[in-house]
Amino acid sequence: MKPGEHKTVQARVLEYAEAIGWTIVSREEAEQRRGVDLDAPPKDRAKNRSLFFDELLDAKVREFNPCYAEPAGALLGQFRLLHTDIYDNREFVEHLRNRGKFFDHEEKRERDLILIDYDHPANNIFEVTEEWAFSTSVGRPPLIRWLGVVSRFGELAGISRISGDWSFSAA
Repeated sequence: MKPGEHKTVQARVLEYAEAIGWTIVSREEAEQRRGVDLDAPPKDRAKNRSLFFDELLDAKVREFNPCYAEPAGALLGQFRLLHTDIYDNREFVEHLRNRGKFFDHEEKRERDLILIDYDHPANNIFEVTEEWAFSTSVGRPPLIRWLGVVSRFGELAGISRISGDWSFSAA
């Protein structure tokens, strides 16, 4: 294999992650779990598709937060509204620290939103994928980004605004 980004960086990350027990998710499976339109032209395949494994994220949020009663997709919608500026990145970090909030309607109070079970790591799911494309919108350039349960490393791949991406799922 000719030296390049995949061989020198991505393949090593996959190898290291697998060595410590993470599950490798193929690019095809990752795209399917994100709802990528495989029939669309390559530049449009990931347009308006999720950056997350939505079903996994929703399931883990409900498992870790039994009082969480928001409709499916509510948290994902909230995450999608965040911008890639220092303020919203700080908000993501707060979610990673389990300091995000949700309203418990039964007890009529705010609770901490648990995205990662730091006390019992075995309750989390650790997955890593090969690079895959996602579409960015104006004002949302790719950068190192913490997405709650999903940690994502992105890079700008050119004027098309399609970015490569590794997805590390930790919940």
